[in-house]
Amino acid sequence: PTLWYLNLSRNSFEANIPPSVGNLTSAETIDLSHNMFSGEVPSQIGTGCLRLRILVLSYNNLHGNFPSGSTNLTSLEFLHLDNNHFIGSISHGLSRSPSLSLLDISNNSFQGKIPSWIGNFSSLEALDMSANLLEGSLPDAICKLRTLTFLDLSKNQLIGPLPACSELTSLKFIHLHHNMISGPISNMLSGSFNLTILDLAYNKLSGGIPRYIGKLKELRVLLLGGNELHGHIPLHLCQLQNVTIMDLSQRS
Repeated sequence: PTLWYLNLSRNSFEANIPPSVGNLTSAETIDLSHNMFSGEVPSQIGTGCLRLRILVLSYNNLHGNFPSGSTNLTSLEFLHLDNNHFIGSISHGLSRSPSLSLLDISNNSFQGKIPSWIGNFSSLEALDMSANLLEGSLPDAICKLRTLTFLDLSKNQLIGPLPACSELTSLKFIHLHHNMISGPISNMLSGSFNLTILDLAYNKLSGGIPRYIGKLKELRVLLLGGNELHGHIPLHLCQLQNVTIMDLSQRS
């Protein structure tokens, strides 16, 4: 019961995760990634592991939803659920982990909208929800994530316009490609002067390329291809002296 670190990753464990893992009330790190665990994640982990800071369940065959109900993971900072078979909407139980610094649910089958309470994660630095079945518009709550440096919402079914904000000043990497986001490229990234990768490719964005992109001096990759943009290519793009890849091609 006093075990604080459990790492069983990169083995060949299979069957279900035993509910007894929830008895590790002192555990701060649990890593069960890169195995063949299946079934649902025991609810006991969410209610019993009160000191948990790091939970890694990546690369298994887990399904259902997590957390499946209310949780007490108020100290959780790093949560990796990627590369499993999770389904359903993003659980409201995650909102009880306000200290999250990294949330990775990529490569699953999560559905529904991105919840507005995502904006309450004031310490969030990395958010990866790519390769799911998420739909609806990007919530304005994304603009509240002032510490966010990495955002990947690519390969979903997101629609609607980009949020109109400029508060994402810490953002360095943004991947929104292969969605159905429409409307003009808003001022969402006009304050992201540390941006290194801007990938909005293969959406339904229209209008022109905004002038502020030419002021993103740290930009190295600019991918706007596969949209419905029109107008002149602004001369300001010539100011992007660090760019190594630029794609402005039309949708084929």
